[in-house]
Amino acid sequence: MNRSVAMRDRQPSAFRPFAAMAALALMLTLSACGGPQERKAQYRAKALDYIQAGNFPKARVALRNVLKIDPKDADAYFLVAQVEEKEKNWRNAVANYQQVVDIVPDHKEALIVLAKYYLEAKLVDEVRRAADKVLAKHPQDPQAQALKIALLAQQGGQIHRLQDAKSDVATCASGASASPGSLAQSENHPRRSPRRQGHGTGLTPDHSGRTHVI
Repeated sequence: MNRSVAMRDRQPSAFRPFAAMAALALMLTLSACGGPQERKAQYRAKALDYIQAGNFPKARVALRNVLKIDPKDADAYFLVAQVEEKEKNWRNAVANYQQVVDIVPDHKEALIVLAKYYLEAKLVDEVRRAADKVLAKHPQDPQAQALKIALLAQQGGQIHRLQDAKSDVATCASGASASPGSLAQSENHPRRSPRRQGHGTGLTPDHSGRTHVI
């Protein structure tokens, strides 16, 4: 009986290492998998590290993983847009900035960048709309105010060019209206016919048809 009791006492200690290893493996598995938010944070941190290192392809992959977990992550789209700008993929950059605004309509940074693109493309209404959205929430924002000033300057330049074009058209029209009168005047006063050769010209022909200076 004492022997059986001793056997029972030794059995737990024999299985303790296996239980500890199983617990450790479970903890490692849980930490590796983590929840969605934890994995998203890990991918975002990797993306920021890659961006800082200038490794934009890997940064893009990490951000795609973020968006797979959370397709409505506006900040991830903003980072993707910045990566596209770094690689001079302007169309993709604008599309991703627009995606940010679609998710967060008053996202100040995305609106400012989009307004700059619109200003360069001379999309007047889009510039005004984006700047007004920023100023509605941030009335003293210097970038939005600068965009409104730049927009007015651009419109002023267009007005001056339009006025110059109208002036050129008016000048051409007045010149065209003056031409018939000049033609009529020339018709009313025909040019005098040139004098016949040899009369009052200081030249006289000889019988051979040649002309001599007198």
